[in-house]
Amino acid sequence: MPMDLLLLAALSAQTPPPIRTATGERQFLQWVAEDARCGGEPVAAKILRTPANALVASHMPTALQPIMVEFRLDASGRPLSIRRTGTGFSAFSDDVLPALAASTFEVAGQRSGCLITYRPQQSAYADAPVAALIDYSLRPTAGQLPRAAWARIEGEGANCADEPRPQLLRRTYPDFKQIAGSAGNRDWAMVRYDLDASGRPVDARIEHDSGNAELNRASVQAVRDSRFYDGARTGCTYPYWRNPEILAAPEAPQVASFRSSDATCPLHEPWQNQLSLTFPPAFRQRAIEGWAVIGFDTAPWGATGNVRVLASEPAAEFGDRAAGIVRAGRKAENRQGYVGCVVLVRFKMSQEPGVMDLESGESFRVR
Repeated sequence: MPMDLLLLAALSAQTPPPIRTATGERQFLQWVAEDARCGGEPVAAKILRTPANALVASHMPTALQPIMVEFRLDASGRPLSIRRTGTGFSAFSDDVLPALAASTFEVAGQRSGCLITYRPQQSAYADAPVAALIDYSLRPTAGQLPRAAWARIEGEGANCADEPRPQLLRRTYPDFKQIAGSAGNRDWAMVRYDLDASGRPVDARIEHDSGNAELNRASVQAVRDSRFYDGARTGCTYPYWRNPEILAAPEAPQVASFRSSDATCPLHEPWQNQLSLTFPPAFRQRAIEGWAVIGFDTAPWGATGNVRVLASEPAAEFGDRAAGIVRAGRKAENRQGYVGCVVLVRFKMSQEPGVMDLESGESFRVR
């Protein structure tokens, strides 16, 4: 039963609520990638995206375990067929696979049998890289940075955060639409500057950044064009960031090629219920699209069963999510049920909340 489900997710979707952890001392968590190999041979990363950092309780080391990921590389060095090995759980690791999906490697042709390990690295705020602290502050998914971390970002001798703080007269922003972004990765630039007695920013420069030179230049100019009320200050900082560009899914296969010769499913039969359409949250945050081919059978009363993932890209999570969508679906009642049904689920990003379009002409609003 070839059918194409188009799943749209809003780029402007809000960040999930912060994860609450135990009270007490907390540490800064980073995921460090190491030992990337394909067929047992080392492979070098061209662009290796860093998974999202987190704040964790210092007494939870057993919940933080290394993660081994298997994948393959296409001819351009893009990781595909990404999935975790093993069944163990590790907290605060939702962005590990999406970060790998947004990375690229130095290869000359396709490679298979690839493995990479991500190890959790905990540190006190005083020892954490300042750039990593800034990156976390722009998307604080596990609580706000404490004052000790902000002191690292502001630096010694800075008095811009002292009370009374400088009052903003005009904040200027870059024209983000004119700045090229990075597929699957949010770019940012932290500008450091001082204020002269008239409230004019001086000596604006990039303190830390994610590597987008165009955003860096525009951010420095935006700070220079901003104005404050009177009062000289030193060590002021302000970040600018740009949302990820969409990382399109690899080309999807012809779903008809997955239909078995003994399949009894009718073509283009509509769903009888509104499907629960959900985009994998961590991939949505990075604007990474995907697809999955799902096989299933139906009972005489229309319920789906024997749901299985036949193929998915760029990561197994798209297959898992698509299987859940199909598992909750219902087809029309029939005399004896059907076997060999096949559906292609596409996960697509959009600027506005969208719909799932079916070849049969039906549509369902995305929740």
